[in-house]
Amino acid sequence: MAEAKPPAREQTAATTAFVTTEHFTLQGARSQTVSESTGRASIFLASISAGVVALGLMATAAHIGTAFYALAGPPPNARLRRARDV
Repeated sequence: MAEAKPPAREQTAATTAFVTTEHFTLQGARSQTVSESTGRASIFLASISAGVVALGLMATAAHIGTAFYALAGPPPNARLRRARDV
């Protein structure tokens, strides 16, 4: 004898429960991903800001002299001067 199918109402309830659970799980995973990427971006921007502030303080303290260029790198036209000297 073939098994009787459950009524359509029970199938709908089971389907709704499955879809709701799946949606809840995916929504949690998405939220965690967004939170982690926001945290990483915040850390990156904080480190960039700290570097810029440190360079600014060094420029003030060194009166934009040798110490500043040692930390900040060569002046922008240094490459041009070297290219002309060659």
